[in-house]
Amino acid sequence: MSDELLPKIKKTNFFFLAFGIILLSVPIYFRIREFGKLYVSPDREAIKQTEAITYNPYIIEIEKIGLKLEVIESGIVGGVWEVSDRYANHLDISANPGGGGNILLYAHNRDNLFGPIKFLKKDDLIKILDASGKEHAYRVESAFETDPSDVKIASNTESETLTLYTCSGLFDRKRFVIRAVPESM
Repeated sequence: MSDELLPKIKKTNFFFLAFGIILLSVPIYFRIREFGKLYVSPDREAIKQTEAITYNPYIIEIEKIGLKLEVIESGIVGGVWEVSDRYANHLDISANPGGGGNILLYAHNRDNLFGPIKFLKKDDLIKILDASGKEHAYRVESAFETDPSDVKIASNTESETLTLYTCSGLFDRKRFVIRAVPESM
């Protein structure tokens, strides 16, 4: 074998090795993403919020991070959270603004959705305009990261609480949570 042919063989071998690693990594990546989804089977009646006449969220606005999104009703179907690619989601079994309890809004961790909520700090203002046109203001109380299995995030609260929820971490293996209370509190 000539000395000129040896570098070409090494380059060819490296190419096939790299191509093989990429081919093997793609299904592994999608498997990890599937594993990272939140699988829960909540007792809908245990989480069901107040029966007071209130309105479902309509628009969420956070001036500090330049976020203004329409909110749609979504649920947990077959243990998997329904998530829109264009809107914020209101968990259908959670409370509504002004009705007391835990109001759970969630969206993908993208710049045009809930990605920027990681920049919120204590006392930052969040506004929700409900379907009747009434504005509800909330102040951030806390921000933290948790595991996808932490289902108490969706549990009812004694007093009105706004919970914003999105994925975070490597391969979306964690969840980032903002907790806010009505501004008057």
